[in-house]
Amino acid sequence: MKKLNKNLKAELDSWICKDENIRKRKSEREFARYPRMIKEMGLDLIDTSDKMILEIGCGPKGLISILDAELKMGLDPLASEYQKYYKDPFNNMIYIDGYGEEMPFGESEGSLGFDLIVIPNSLDHCQEPNKVIEECKRVMSPSGWLAVHNCINLAKCHPHESHINNISYNQFRNLVDKDFECYHTLQYPEIRYGWIKGPDGKVGQPCFTYLGRICSKGA
Repeated sequence: MKKLNKNLKAELDSWICKDENIRKRKSEREFARYPRMIKEMGLDLIDTSDKMILEIGCGPKGLISILDAELKMGLDPLASEYQKYYKDPFNNMIYIDGYGEEMPFGESEGSLGFDLIVIPNSLDHCQEPNKVIEECKRVMSPSGWLAVHNCINLAKCHPHESHINNISYNQFRNLVDKDFECYHTLQYPEIRYGWIKGPDGKVGQPCFTYLGRICSKGA
């Protein structure tokens, strides 16, 4: 195994536990949320079947694996480690190691352009969320879409070594509003994520979703 910093090791340990039954229960619980998350992000409002899609922070199994698409690619610094335990030959998805702040796509590859980039509950795991958004713009097609599902102030709400940043809805909008037009959004208390109890005792962490289209590349 490659040497990991404490944040990545904590994230990997949360998925790769020795007890196979526990690992299976966790993965089933997480993956079963994907259809609901897709609707919450508004991805059911657009046709993905002809699109090249990139998922940042795809984890063991990309949320986009259940979408119909021309190309599906998952980017995660732990992708190769996850695939040792979560191989799925039927999801027709390419997994590559990499960070959202510095995507491993050269200008020639980036010029092809991803038509849709999805960031599901991973932006607050990143060291520099602003650089992730900048990289999204770089590798995105002129009419590309950005879909985000993110817990609010996750490091405070659910302390864990892999939860690096606290991100509010307003902070996120400050990162994207200059370059993206918002088409769909949901905010807490309309939606929550997961089973961790929130501050008011209800099940699920406060979160927000966003679907926007880039408007700064001449399309």
